[in-house]
Amino acid sequence: LPHDKLWQCFLRNADSEKSEPVSRIHNVGMDSAKLQCCFRATTMTCQRLCIKTYSSEWEESWIEFEQQCQYQLAESPMLRCLSEVEEPCELGCEGLSYCTHFNHRPTELFRNCDARTDQAAKMHVEIWEHGLIRMPTVDIPVLDIVNCYPDTWKAIACALQIKPCQTKAHSRMICRNDCMNLLSHCVDRSRLMEGQTPDTLCDVLSPPEINSPCISLTPFLERSQYSHTAADVTHPCKANNSCGKNEVCLVNRSCQSGESCSPFICLPGCRMGAVSQLIVTGGTYTVIPR
Repeated sequence: LPHDKLWQCFLRNADSEKSEPVSRIHNVGMDSAKLQCCFRATTMTCQRLCIKTYSSEWEESWIEFEQQCQYQLAESPMLRCLSEVEEPCELGCEGLSYCTHFNHRPTELFRNCDARTDQAAKMHVEIWEHGLIRMPTVDIPVLDIVNCYPDTWKAIACALQIKPCQTKAHSRMICRNDCMNLLSHCVDRSRLMEGQTPDTLCDVLSPPEINSPCISLTPFLERSQYSHTAADVTHPCKANNSCGKNEVCLVNRSCQSGESCSPFICLPGCRMGAVSQLIVTGGTYTVIPR
C-alpha cells in the first residue's frame, strides 16, 4: 500500500527514478479530495483524525477515525462529503443476483451497485444468521433471522452495501421506524447487555427523530415496478465502461440517437492523491488543502 512506510522504502529502492507515488503522498496527501471534507467536521477531534487519516498517516489513525467519527450523527456533513468523494451517486442499478429488489431502478441514485457489493450483502446475511450482528459501535444479538423478517434483514444488508442516495441522509442510517419494528421482533433479549433495549440500539443505528432524513427499507421489500421498461434508460458513464483508470468519462452529447457513435468520451485526468478514487480532468484547476 502506498501509505505504508515500508512499502515506500521498497518502492524507492527498487527504482529511484520512479518514486512518483511516494512524492505524490508528500505533495497532495493520501487523498486531497477527502482531505477537503475534513474541514466540514463538527468536532475538533474528528477533524484532527480526518486530516491525519487522509494526509499521510492512514495506518496510524484510520481505526480511531472509524470508531470515533464514522457513526456520529453530528458528523453527517463530513461523512456525506467523504461518501460523495469515495462513491459518488450514479443513476440506475442492474444485474444483481442477490439484491434483486434493487434491480430495474433506472432513475434512482446509488453509490455502489455492482456484483461485488451484491455478494458482500449475501455474505453479511450469512454471518448474521449465526445470531450476532457486529457493528463498529455495538454488537446486536438476534434470533433466527431465517424465520424472523428475513426479507427485511436482506434489504438492510443490501442497502448498507449498495447505498441508495438520499438528499440529506448519510447512507448508513436506516429509518427509525424500520429499526424499531425489526429489533422489537428479532432481537434476542436474553443476550442483551444491561441497559440495552431495541430503543437504545436504534439510537445508534438510526436518526433520533422520526421525521429525520433516512433510508427507508419499504421500497426495497418489493421488486421494482419498472422491470419491463428499465432498459429504455441508458447510463453511458456507468462504472463499467472502456475508459482507462486515469481517464474521466463524459457523455458524448454530440452523438444523436440512432447514430453509429460512442455514447461517451474519455478524457485524460489526474487523481487527487496517491490512493484517491476521484479523477479531475487534465488542465483543470482545483484546490488542494495544505
